[in-house]
Amino acid sequence: MNTRTLFIITAAMVSMTAAQTAFAQEAAQLGAKVDPGTSVTLDKHGVCRVITNNGETPIMVPANLPREWYLGSNSFLKNLSRMDQVSVSSCGFDLNMDSPYTYMCGGTASPAANLACANTLGRLPREAEEAGYYVRGVAVSQIENYGMTFSWFQTPDQNYETLSAVCGNSDLAPEPGVYWTMIWTGDAFDPHMIGAVFECS
Repeated sequence: MNTRTLFIITAAMVSMTAAQTAFAQEAAQLGAKVDPGTSVTLDKHGVCRVITNNGETPIMVPANLPREWYLGSNSFLKNLSRMDQVSVSSCGFDLNMDSPYTYMCGGTASPAANLACANTLGRLPREAEEAGYYVRGVAVSQIENYGMTFSWFQTPDQNYETLSAVCGNSDLAPEPGVYWTMIWTGDAFDPHMIGAVFECS
């Protein structure tokens, strides 16, 4: 093999390596490939999620644009119910929730319990925001405008059902993130409050 031939082969290998690197960089920018039995952390457009492929074939997660990744009814994160082999979890922030997606407290006349509830309802959204989550408050009046009820006189299951419906409403929960709501009724002698911090994915 002469020097010219060696140079041509070396140049070709460098070109192929550069092309592969460029392709990998483009794939990382556009989204992610998740092989069977593996997880990929994807942090795009301010929304971070861990995508796990529980199936038998690779999946591609589109995330070049917000509307591909999380925003709108056609986005990847809004269509997880159609992908039974895919699971999604948050990126390192634990709400310490008492249900699969919600921390709820209140429904008591105890001033100390109400104070603890209010402190937690203030702390969790702040920590979620610091962890990079989209955080938004949803007023009870907004929930009621859609014919739903969130109240201390409902059972926890009824309130969980309401919050699940809030997550499914693109006006109330326009993108994946952490949401909170609270209601206070009664007076100083007979206080009633209930609030929740919940994650919509």
